[in-house]
Amino acid sequence: MLDKNSKRILNMLNHVADKYGIVDDHKLISNNMPKGYNQIKLISTLECLKDLGYLDFSYNIEQEVTFLKLLHKGLNYRNIEWIEIKTFIIRSIIVPIIVSLSTTLLVEWLF
Repeated sequence: MLDKNSKRILNMLNHVADKYGIVDDHKLISNNMPKGYNQIKLISTLECLKDLGYLDFSYNIEQEVTFLKLLHKGLNYRNIEWIEIKTFIIRSIIVPIIVSLSTTLLVEWLF
C-alpha cells in the first residue's frame, strides 16, 4: 500500500506524463507539484517509489528531475491497489467465514 505522499505524486505524474509515461521536463514537474512540496521531499518520495518499482528517474546536481518514466505499476497503481484490497478482503474475511461455517456444519452433522 502506498502512503498519501506517494499517491499524490503518482496522481500528478500520471496527469503530466505523455502516453508512454515519460516526463522529460523538470519545469513541468515543478509547476505541477502538490502544495507544500519542495525538491527534497519530491526526490525522497520518488526514491521510495523507485525502490518499490513504480518508476525510474534521474536528476541533476541541482536536485531537478530531468527524466522520469512511469513503469507498469506507476501507470496502473490504482488498479493494482484495488486488486490488493480485494485479495486482502478475500483472504482475511471471506475465507475464515467459509472455513468457520463449514467446520460448524461438519461438527453438527457428525455429532
